[in-house]
Amino acid sequence: MILRLLATILGLFLSGQLLVGRIAGAAEPARPAIVWKLNQDFATTLQSPGSGTWKQVPLKMVVADLARVHRIFLLLDRRVDLDQQLDYTAPNGSLEVTLRGIADHLKLGIAIGNGWVYVGPPDAAKKIRTLSAMREAAAETQLPKELRTQWQRRSVHVWQNPKPPRELAESLVEKLGQITNPEAIVHDLWEPRHWPTMPAIEQLSLLLVQFDLTWSWEEEGQKLKLVPLPQEVSVTKQYTVADPEQFAAKFKSFNLAAKVENSDRVFKITGTAEDQQIAADLAAGKQARKVVVQANPDLKRYTLKVKLPVQKLLQALATKLNLQVEFDEAAIQKANISLDREIQLDVDQVTQDELLTKIVGPAGLKYEIQGKKLLITPR
Repeated sequence: MILRLLATILGLFLSGQLLVGRIAGAAEPARPAIVWKLNQDFATTLQSPGSGTWKQVPLKMVVADLARVHRIFLLLDRRVDLDQQLDYTAPNGSLEVTLRGIADHLKLGIAIGNGWVYVGPPDAAKKIRTLSAMREAAAETQLPKELRTQWQRRSVHVWQNPKPPRELAESLVEKLGQITNPEAIVHDLWEPRHWPTMPAIEQLSLLLVQFDLTWSWEEEGQKLKLVPLPQEVSVTKQYTVADPEQFAAKFKSFNLAAKVENSDRVFKITGTAEDQQIAADLAAGKQARKVVVQANPDLKRYTLKVKLPVQKLLQALATKLNLQVEFDEAAIQKANISLDREIQLDVDQVTQDELLTKIVGPAGLKYEIQGKKLLITPR
């Protein structure tokens, strides 16, 4: 995998961590240096092979390389440290699995829209698509038709000089309305960048989420008030399906937290944008899939604070991990190791391997996972 890029390429992809705006004072936008993939091309690329290994490589180089090679728009939240070193080997799989694995390795969240991949704080990543969907739903009821059409129109925006995000937000909506409290966007400076084509609602959502903000419309859309992100986000949509029983069974199989109400063939679903995508695919007779939160089981993180004898602790943990613990008691006794030794554990967001090691290590033990068996022997 190519890891060395020219400085100009790095500047193109990563020198600004967010959004694309208009070029102040320019007669027309600069022609984008790359055509980002969208729609089916974007979806197909995410499912193409994308594994790789990085050893102490700056994150900005990794992202720049992936964006350039695959022509997908990768948007890192302003709060992500681009200079941090990535030491990660992706499992064999798709580009999407690799991206999700990198995000999980860095304890970040990831969200995938139509033509963009956002990586940032987990709470922001979890909400971004639904926040955009909520604004779209609000536009349907709160905005006049002509203004609503303008907000939904897809366009490309480019800026060539460093810009404060407050100025970018105001330029983005300058023909759509007025932000009444732009000071809610703290001062920052973003380097030149261009975004793929997307509606203004989506662009502004992606900009503001990096400040934990969204907005509400006032005076029939003439004014926008920036407001903090809500604690809970959801959107409600209705679907008319051909086979209600089949739809209900398939949707239930995804084990989502969405609220479902139905009357005959009409289903009203309240949930996240990701939930709605699954419902829409099923209603259209397409194959739906649940978003993979983590690249593979080994990347799952654990937080635990407890004080227990090592035997009881391992037995309880094995149950949680869906494993059957087996102690080599003869060898353990011969090594003069007591399974009644208390282990005080206080870990935060560690992997399964780190968790088990922190338990067995102080007790003079070691572990090995063989299929569904957790084998404990003397170290």
